[in-house]
Amino acid sequence: MLLCFALICMGGADAASDGGGKVNVSCLNFRSEPNTSSTVLSLAYEGDTVIITGHEGDWYSVIFNGVEGYMFAEYVTPVETLEIIPVSAKVNANSVRFRDGASYESKAVYYLNTGAPLKVLGVSGCWYKVTYGQTTGYMHSDYVDIYYNESDYYTPGQKIVEYAKQFLGTRYVYGGSSPSGFDCSGFTSYVLKQNGYDATRTCTTQYAQYTHIERSELRIGDLVFFASYRSWDTNHVGIYMGNNQFIHASSGSGKIMINSLDDVYYDTYYYGAARYLPY
Repeated sequence: MLLCFALICMGGADAASDGGGKVNVSCLNFRSEPNTSSTVLSLAYEGDTVIITGHEGDWYSVIFNGVEGYMFAEYVTPVETLEIIPVSAKVNANSVRFRDGASYESKAVYYLNTGAPLKVLGVSGCWYKVTYGQTTGYMHSDYVDIYYNESDYYTPGQKIVEYAKQFLGTRYVYGGSSPSGFDCSGFTSYVLKQNGYDATRTCTTQYAQYTHIERSELRIGDLVFFASYRSWDTNHVGIYMGNNQFIHASSGSGKIMINSLDDVYYDTYYYGAARYLPY
């Protein structure tokens, strides 16, 4: 089953930020109103990031992928400072200070006027981390309107990740390479092939097949590899999702799931990364 997005609210998201949040359940409905009978705009998955703009009863009002909506608050963990997948935005007033830090005491680098184009990279309380041209800085969220821009979300790497996330919870099967069950390299090879990329079948050959990159160079869609204490060669692979997270077929948990590269096990046995995308 392919993941389909019914993005209904395409207007500007002009609510001020109260900070960031991370989805803490495997799958969460993103709704148009703060109730369970309202339209499901899209699905969010564990580790997905949102901008929290308010609290209505048991619900957070949030901006998710440039769209305003609601998520049940119990399933979103507030985080004061957070990086997000970059989204399009614009300045909504004149002579707005573009600062070098997230405070009123920070130096003003530019004074921007209504309509100036921005990219929002993250949130720090009521401040947005943004880029203007080639410069990164901060603007108070009261003066920034985020808007949905399809091109923000359909980069090659994001297409791969969104396709892969539909299989969350699919059972782990040793030697499996289909939606009825995957092992780790069966999962990555299947996802890549379904999206038009050549992929060999095993961890070792996938690592050898593509361009090796440093951990600091990771981008969404890259492959990340691990080697257990029993082997000097890679024996596990997943797909990097951004925000230091990756999706993979876990033999220990018996399913497709999301983990962090900062988890003790995966940080200890991290082997390397490889890129097949034409960045």
